Amino acid sequence: MSLLPLFLLGLTGPTAARAGEALKTPVPGLKFKDCRILKQSTDANGIYIIKVCKEAVRCQSQAYGFVLAARAPKWTVKAWRADRKQWGEISLAEFLKADLLFMNRLSYGSDLGKPNAPSIDRSGPERTLNYTFAPISSAAGSLFSYSDKEDKLQRQAKLQPQLTCLDADLPTQAGAIMRKLYELPPTAGLPLTMTVSNQNGQKQVNLKTDSIEHRQTVSQSEFSPPPHYGKTQLSKRFFVSTSQADFMNEMFDGMVHTK
Repeated sequence: MSLLPLFLLGLTGPTAARAGEALKTPVPGLKFKDCRILKQSTDANGIYIIKVCKEAVRCQSQAYGFVLAARAPKWTVKAWRADRKQWGEISLAEFLKADLLFMNRLSYGSDLGKPNAPSIDRSGPERTLNYTFAPISSAAGSLFSYSDKEDKLQRQAKLQPQLTCLDADLPTQAGAIMRKLYELPPTAGLPLTMTVSNQNGQKQVNLKTDSIEHRQTVSQSEFSPPPHYGKTQLSKRFFVSTSQADFMNEMFDGMVHTK
């Protein structure tokens, strides 16, 4: 299963910095305790490091170079990049409605409806919720590889999506932001794995959690952009590097706006 390529969606939106706006310097030494640090991998968009506390959540994309974070009580989403030394912010409600993280959308995401009631798994160290969805159709050959001898109808067989979430005592806002990061539908808990299976039992993993560190202490300063960064308005282009945007612009003959 592959995620929709970055190249298929335009990069639009203003990026001019707003003059005269500056961040408040975080108070040094303050920390959040009893946090979880997750390392998550996607099949097409690399690794994400997620830090989840009862008061805040932080998501870092190693492939695209952005960090986004939010904290109680308002849960305003702030995002920043080290390469351009810029940051921006948006309300949680607007973030969840926006299409800023278009590069992470699952290719079948628009076909996923409301999940079925989850089954509960208590066999591991923490309780998980296993969600299934109504079967979806695959585009011919785009999800699994078939030999030329196999019937083309096999390529269009129904697929079974399944989402596993961590059922932990953590704020619902953290789960909502993590699901938005991967463009997953609303559920309870924190997303851990997303898979689809075909009728032959073949399974494709789109999202997996490689590791979880428990009871970690994290500096509160990690949930705010550096104070010397300049403020800009968030747009789709913000969430890719300049070189990534320029590459797409060249490949698609100006289809992607990078200026």
